[in-house]
Amino acid sequence: MPTSDEAGEVVVSIQATGMEQEPWAGHRAVGLLATEDLVLVPEAAQELADAGRWFEALIIPTSLGADRPVERISIAGVEALQQVDDGRVTSVVFKLARWSRYPSSISSFSNCDFKQAVREQDGNVWKALLSVGAIRPGLDVVPEELLRAVPAIEREQRQRRIHSHPYRFPGDDSWDICPFILWPCRPCQPCRP
Repeated sequence: MPTSDEAGEVVVSIQATGMEQEPWAGHRAVGLLATEDLVLVPEAAQELADAGRWFEALIIPTSLGADRPVERISIAGVEALQQVDDGRVTSVVFKLARWSRYPSSISSFSNCDFKQAVREQDGNVWKALLSVGAIRPGLDVVPEELLRAVPAIEREQRQRRIHSHPYRFPGDDSWDICPFILWPCRPCQPCRP
């Protein structure tokens, strides 16, 4: 598994949907990218298991750049881990609607060591993951400055997806459209201006 320096670090903010312009206000919980399509939220709030609420995962590289885009991925499913005695939600696993381009934030660990660490940490999953070396310190916080930078970064990312194809006169644009919708184009007679 790549180290965090090789893979690059990401932080995951579980967001209330509809908060694209104010992700710092939409932030509901910190998660860990467990696999390319699963996010683990240790010490989850009860609201994350509410079937009437909609959330999305905002996956933010800690070093932003053109080759490291912010990802906003809808949640396709929720698995809530609850204590039997009081029904309290302790952790949530979100199934993402699509895969993230980023690798897991969690390194491999022994299940037996993890269970022992959970007992030693009085059920605190974050501390247990740290104690078995599965995560590095600091992944339990999404810095507010990153959340405040997200709207501008997402706007810039959308602009990079738009490619302009200028033409000189009406009809000239058909040559630009042909490769996109009629590939391969059949040869035709030369066009007249």
